[in-house]
Amino acid sequence: MNINPEFNSPQEAPCPTEVVEIALDYFGENLLAPMIDNLDEEQLMILGTIGESLRIMARDAKAWEEHQKIFSNN
Repeated sequence: MNINPEFNSPQEAPCPTEVVEIALDYFGENLLAPMIDNLDEEQLMILGTIGESLRIMARDAKAWEEHQKIFSNN
């Protein structure tokens, strides 16, 4: 999603859902996995909720980008 119409990137921005999945994978492997045994059930539930919320926002961003592409071509 590009909110600055004057910004022209030579390459297309990456897909929001891919960016979120890469970030969540990295956090999971490098930050969460080493400390998983120290987290209680509530903390794990909160982290799961945060992850799912980021996925929902990424899907919405992707849908908005697709919507914008369709209407900018018409």
